[in-house]
Amino acid sequence: TLVSIYLSPVNFKLLIFIKILGNTFLAMVTFFVSFFMAKLLFNTKFIIYYPYLFCFALLMTIICFLIISMFFSYLLTISRKTGLYMNLLEIPIIYFCGLAFPVNILPYQIQIIGKIFPITYSIKLIRMSLKIEPVNVSFDIIFKLFVTLLLFVCLFVVVSKMFDSKINIQGNLEMY
Repeated sequence: TLVSIYLSPVNFKLLIFIKILGNTFLAMVTFFVSFFMAKLLFNTKFIIYYPYLFCFALLMTIICFLIISMFFSYLLTISRKTGLYMNLLEIPIIYFCGLAFPVNILPYQIQIIGKIFPITYSIKLIRMSLKIEPVNVSFDIIFKLFVTLLLFVCLFVVVSKMFDSKINIQGNLEMY
């Protein structure tokens, strides 16, 4: 748990990063197993039309998940209701970012929320590399991806410094 990790003598940021990296790669295994089973059971064709774009987008998606997870792990560390908040954040992010279905079919207000997250743009690039969406890879999408990713990196740096001192002074680490 985050409490055990925070109280260990090793650097909290490093431990959280390694934990998140392991969980991300574990999720990637299930991603590839799903495609393999779809091919095996249903003879589904899985063609990567633009392999360089796919690799770039997949790498950026992993980086996005790492950064956003680090950000939220710090926000949730000082709460006793971490499990509740994780569930409340996970599903909306899946829907708002286009992981479940394309963002452009959502209502406009929800599309705006989805555009805050860099995952939205990396998933859009993955869809383009597979020709699920029309291929119009512009620097606009890549620019938005990097700007939103940079925004979350900055937010993480600010939040991590702010919460490190708050956790050390009045942290509520689910000890009781």
